[in-house]
Amino acid sequence: MEQGKKRGWLRAPSPAMIVALVALVFAMCGTGYAATKLVSGDSLIKKNSLSGNRLRTTTLPGARVRCNTTQSIPTSVSTALTFNTVDANVGGVFKNTQPTRLTAPVAGTYLITASIAWSNNLNGSRTLTLEVNGSTDIAAVDDGPSSADDAPQQSVATTYHLKKGDYVRAVVWQSSGTDQDSWNFNKEAPLFTMNWIAP
Repeated sequence: MEQGKKRGWLRAPSPAMIVALVALVFAMCGTGYAATKLVSGDSLIKKNSLSGNRLRTTTLPGARVRCNTTQSIPTSVSTALTFNTVDANVGGVFKNTQPTRLTAPVAGTYLITASIAWSNNLNGSRTLTLEVNGSTDIAAVDDGPSSADDAPQQSVATTYHLKKGDYVRAVVWQSSGTDQDSWNFNKEAPLFTMNWIAP
């Protein structure tokens, strides 16, 4: 080899190679940069919306309560049913200190249901009503007397928008002329539920 000649394998990279190397560097660095600049989903959700309040299915307010004892309902007197067994109670909808009420911990539209099983009686009629704040009836069912061998059941359901702190009661009335029992009928009655379904 003659002195002064450079080795042939030490030549400058081609323009195509430079472009490829730059693209590789950007690809490697760009992913890390993008990961640090991702927009948090929470910042895109409007406050006071359902998602903005970070509500999960386990935190939506709702309750399912029953009574495991017989309740005596006097004749011709509106009587709020009392409940003593809690199947579910999310958000403090039911309070043991107020056993006739389900209370809305937040404003919204709620699905509200109630049911009762009456003792047998051939006289008078029976009414089951959903009542808000002790004064406003929002749904009711009215039945005539039962047969001697059949314990009548009543169920009522509705949706209603409640303000925070509003409460609902399941109120019954009967006109048989004597006290009549509300029976404990398995896990079906007396039953009272209230669940938040929409703002």
